[in-house]
Amino acid sequence: MGSLWRFILESGVKPSQPEIFQDQLRLSNVMGILCGVPLAGGFAVISWFYSPSLTIIAIVGVLATTPVFLLNRLGLRKISRFLLAIIPAVLVALYSAYIIQDGAALPRGLTMVGLGFTLLPLVVFTYEEVGVLFFCLAINAGIMVGLPYYEEYFHLAVPLDITAFNEGFINPITVFLGIVVTVSCMMMVLSL
Repeated sequence: MGSLWRFILESGVKPSQPEIFQDQLRLSNVMGILCGVPLAGGFAVISWFYSPSLTIIAIVGVLATTPVFLLNRLGLRKISRFLLAIIPAVLVALYSAYIIQDGAALPRGLTMVGLGFTLLPLVVFTYEEVGVLFFCLAINAGIMVGLPYYEEYFHLAVPLDITAFNEGFINPITVFLGIVVTVSCMMMVLSL
């Protein structure tokens, strides 16, 4: 297991790269796995039971973020980090747009997860890449802030029962996940 983790962690890292960039790649490899397996995978399981029609969004999250380390290994570091910086926030916003119905408030947990994913560009880009960093932050912020303006275009044929997202056990789980994502992003930024 240790050699697999080392393979994932060191994917795309070369000794000739500046140390800060090596650290950034390692962090993006770790964040890709964390966003893909426990977070998107967890949402896929929850969706399967409570909103099966939204399961595909979570599966796309697993497939889009987990292989970031492979893209880094292939030398596609800019693409992998751009995808990791944008895709989770886009998918949470899309998931949220389907959850919100008729102007109802977004469940607190999904708001927290969206906030955490909005901060991902701070983790995956160095401050020397300030242009793309702020571009990704602006996209993520725009997606999350604009949600009330475009959510009306995302409706399912069969309305979802979102009680579990607002009052059931899913609410504290998603609040906890949102806190974990936000704190993880901030701790990783501080560690750099």
